[in-house]
Parts: sequence; structure tokens; C-alpha cells
Amino acid sequence: MPRARAGGGLVLTSRSALPHPGHYLTFIEPATRELTTLGVPGFKEELDVYVADGELRADHAFWLFGLPFLVLRYRIRRKPARAASEAEPPA
Repeated sequence: MPRARAGGGLVLTSRSALPHPGHYLTFIEPATRELTTLGVPGFKEELDVYVADGELRADHAFWLFGLPFLVLRYRIRRKPARAASEAEPPA
């Protein structure tokens, strides 16, 4: 569920009061081509995207059955443009 972040930014979360929040594993059975979807109970995550000190950043937190187990912190930078002399020749 997306929501605005206080002070600017965006939060994407599966921690909500929605009736069926969370994660789902979906696959197509190769033999029958039937679609199967299974809930992954107890797994929640939240992605908090914001600007700090002129940089785009994100904190990505994970919970398993309500217990926090991992937080990844990202600094997101634009990939430098290649100079014209570095461009690959057309195929």
C-alpha cells in the first residue's frame, strides 16, 4: 500500500489493515498451464524512499511473523552518461 512520507517521499508497505496484505507466490503449472497463487503468511516489508543531503535514499525493512530481521539502506545515484566516443557501434 503506497502512502506519502512525512516531509516528502514515498512509503510502500505490506504492513497494513487491508484484508489480505502481504506477499504471494504465483506460478503457472507447466503441464496444465493453470495459474496457482499461494499466500506467504507472516512476511512483511516496507520500502521508505526519500531525499537526504541531496541524495535519493531508501530504507528497505523486512519482518517475519512480526519480528524485524533485515534492513537494507540504499543510496541511489544516476548512472553517468557515456561519452559519444564510448558508445557502442550500431549492430
